[in-house]
Amino acid sequence: MRFRLGTGLAHGLSLLLLGLFMSGCSSDSDSEPAVPALSGFWTGNTTENIGIVQTEIVTFVLFHEDDVYILREDEAQLGGYTIEDNGHSNLLVDVHSYANPDAINFFFVGTYNNVKLQQDALLATELDLVINYNTLTRAGRMELVRDVEQQLELSFERTSGSWTTTDATMEVEADGGFNGWNASSSCQWEGTMTRLTSSLFSLNIGRENCLEFNMPFDEAGPANGIALIDGNGIMHFIAIQSTRVLWMRFDPVAVAAVTTTQ
Repeated sequence: MRFRLGTGLAHGLSLLLLGLFMSGCSSDSDSEPAVPALSGFWTGNTTENIGIVQTEIVTFVLFHEDDVYILREDEAQLGGYTIEDNGHSNLLVDVHSYANPDAINFFFVGTYNNVKLQQDALLATELDLVINYNTLTRAGRMELVRDVEQQLELSFERTSGSWTTTDATMEVEADGGFNGWNASSSCQWEGTMTRLTSSLFSLNIGRENCLEFNMPFDEAGPANGIALIDGNGIMHFIAIQSTRVLWMRFDPVAVAAVTTTQ
């Protein structure tokens, strides 16, 4: 005995099978991994070989839009990057060497030395990043961890108040204006911070009486850059003017607890 489907039932079954087929096709497309985006603030170490000498260097890396800022105590590296497949990215950075590094106060000024460095970055996980480079004169590897705490909301309430280094002090007002000076060198600076993203501020800074990176704070003079507070509560200033980059770090001044007597 043969059974025949009614016309309407047969049509419905055909649509169901077609839908299942199309769903299977779309799931293959949807399962393709998303292109990873490099962003945020990263901390870690660089192991570098120059000739037969190997050094360990504390390293901070900031990705913002298409720019990358690599900050070390011996040099800064600034450039851009392109994202490849399989979690890889190609970085091309300009090396800025420090002439007079102030490691005691964490004030560094780097000048572009006409050296470019090609680097390969691998985003191993959402929290782990490895960057390798290898040239005729130097080879190294950065092992970095995403600073998740840095991505918290950055407000003027968090930046306002007193900040310090070994020899320097800085005051930040409630509207983002700031001024500071280094007691050991009489280097002075002032400027403003304004909101850039939820975790970054735009920075305008002028400096006077410093060994390097001097410019008045007026409409034509100040350098532009980025300010942030990392997961350890340290404020970073990164500013650029022409072929020079400025990196300054400040610790917050703890507010003394007020005690009362009964």
